[in-house]
Amino acid sequence: MKRQQATSGLTHTRSRLSVLVAGVLAAANVAADDVDKMISSLEETLQPAKPTKATPRALDQAVAAREGLGFRSDRRYVAQLLENPERFNALAGPLTGGHHATPEEVEALKIRLVLQEDAIALAPALSEDPDFAGIYISTRNIINIGFTFNAEKKVEELRQKVRLPDRVQAFQAKRSMGELENDKNRVVDMSGELTSKGIVVSQVAIDIISNRLKIGVVKLDPNKLETIQQLFGDVDIVDKPLNEVENRSDTATPMRAGVRITNAAGGSCTSNWKAQDRTTGEMVTITAGHCVSDVNGTFGGPGADFFQGSTSTGASRLIGTSDQTTWVFPVLNLFTGARTGSGEVDALRAPLESNIFSMPSLYAYDNANAGVFTDAEQARVGAVDGTVVIGSVVCSGGQFSPGNQVGGSGWKNCGSVNAVNVANAFTRQSGSADVFTVLNTNEATYTAIGGDSGAPTWRIGYNSTQGWHGIAVGHHSGGPAGAEIFNDIERVEDALNVDVRFY
Repeated sequence: MKRQQATSGLTHTRSRLSVLVAGVLAAANVAADDVDKMISSLEETLQPAKPTKATPRALDQAVAAREGLGFRSDRRYVAQLLENPERFNALAGPLTGGHHATPEEVEALKIRLVLQEDAIALAPALSEDPDFAGIYISTRNIINIGFTFNAEKKVEELRQKVRLPDRVQAFQAKRSMGELENDKNRVVDMSGELTSKGIVVSQVAIDIISNRLKIGVVKLDPNKLETIQQLFGDVDIVDKPLNEVENRSDTATPMRAGVRITNAAGGSCTSNWKAQDRTTGEMVTITAGHCVSDVNGTFGGPGADFFQGSTSTGASRLIGTSDQTTWVFPVLNLFTGARTGSGEVDALRAPLESNIFSMPSLYAYDNANAGVFTDAEQARVGAVDGTVVIGSVVCSGGQFSPGNQVGGSGWKNCGSVNAVNVANAFTRQSGSADVFTVLNTNEATYTAIGGDSGAPTWRIGYNSTQGWHGIAVGHHSGGPAGAEIFNDIERVEDALNVDVRFY
């Protein structure tokens, strides 16, 4: 169920950046009067960045994050920033996503945080206009709002109704979001037919910035390219392999989001938010749906046991048994023997055992710190809202995610959203011909590796009683670096008939 998002404002050191009139969208995750406090609270956590060895992996992660935010990202410069942060007076903390940021970049991130809340607040109302063509935050920290008819006039009319931030501009588009969504659905619906012709579609995405559909094809060649163009016309077609699910013990108790959970077959994933059944009131843990499958890629399904840590006698501690998963493969191709399936999200739920207690907290760690938990690595979940826009900043915390402490100076696993409402096809496991399509996912530039599936994904929020906290936006499924895939939390709630509990 959708929660209405906050209005927001910030008095910058030089000028007021944003004020949305109270009442445009009701309730608040971040109320206008709280934004100054949020920025101030986040500034207090900033510390001088520590030197980091510029390994190829560290460089890749930093470059991807900086590109998404519009910061200087040539590798030589980024290597210098990582290894000699004092030379740049670089800072790090939750506000920077744990990345090294110069003082000028910190100021830009403050603006981004405020614009993010404004864009998210506007999106639901804008989407009711049939001419609406999308909203995104550019790397120049500008909110861009598109329409297929009278874009400039419509944005100006919006200005008359609400006091928009100065950093808003209109763009004229050829196709509305409704038209693009219909085109996307047509490609998804024809994916089975295309597969029978040897064309495997790995992704169908709406590129809001270019106002075009982007179709990923496995092992793209000229013949496949021509077929796709003939069928779907003016679309971008790229070579893209199928996504691979990231299905890879700690003893944290009570349970929290972000810790390692294992299944009876030896696979492991990451715990997500705790939730409550809407009908029975039963408390459950949720995670990625594919985590129910065993390491051999059999069908899985309800009835899979999940464990976390061990008991005082050393036995694996049962936390719950799955009673629902969206990860199913009901369609059998008699010619190839491959099975396919699809779902709104990649999610499962497991009712908690009577002796298992779960907290509404993020509780993540990195490999070097596994088993050592401190308060600095815990952040409360303060709200639930799956609305994200291109350019907004989100974070994720899986069991193996590098540098993944939630509250401390090592908080490094944040990135910007680069695509929303994308249909992504996943192979059941490496080498398998079976394919499951998640119909509605988002992509971001945070970092994840095998075992992080189900990891909590959130953005930063604030209110006067809790201070800064995490706003639950979804959970992680998989995907390649630079295009990590996460599920929308409201779609997860509806699919599993639960509400995430943050108290």
